[in-house]
Amino acid sequence: MTITTGMSPVWRWARLFLATLVIACAPAGAADDQSERRLLIGLKLFPSLLAADQELEVKPAQDGRLHVVVLFRKDRAIAREAAARLSTVKSIRNLPLRISTLRYSRLEQLKTDLPAALFLAEWSPDDLSRVVRFGITHRRIVFSPFAGDVTKGVATGIFVSDRILPLVNLKTLAASNIVLKPFLLEVAKTNE
Repeated sequence: MTITTGMSPVWRWARLFLATLVIACAPAGAADDQSERRLLIGLKLFPSLLAADQELEVKPAQDGRLHVVVLFRKDRAIAREAAARLSTVKSIRNLPLRISTLRYSRLEQLKTDLPAALFLAEWSPDDLSRVVRFGITHRRIVFSPFAGDVTKGVATGIFVSDRILPLVNLKTLAASNIVLKPFLLEVAKTNE
């Protein structure tokens, strides 16, 4: 028995192609939404993590402000939006903030103006190990809101389950000689 749908073979292939395209694009859109949510959560949590650095008072730049660098790979607009949100925090532990954006590819420029911390606003797996090394070498907190980055060596991030918790990589913190206040470590999820 043959079922006739009344559709030409070309139309059937077009529908099949469109259905495949919709299915293939759905996870990417969902992943983008999840990354955006994690970024927004990270922007809210980051100041608390930075405030927990016990040596924060010795990390202001020459202008006396805490310099926080928001890193991006290609999308400067994401970094600018993240920087604008961070700029709503006027000070951390009575130290005023200075927020700037920078491409991952220009990370080495920061050696002359060391930031107090680095915030990853755009995921860049190719640059991750360089950023981790920079944080360790210069004893600076690196924060990533992206899933899996703390496991790969980033010092701090977020853990999302039924609750949202700070996530810290104890091995990276030790290698960086960064000591966080005990209250933060008591509530944080740790990765060793």
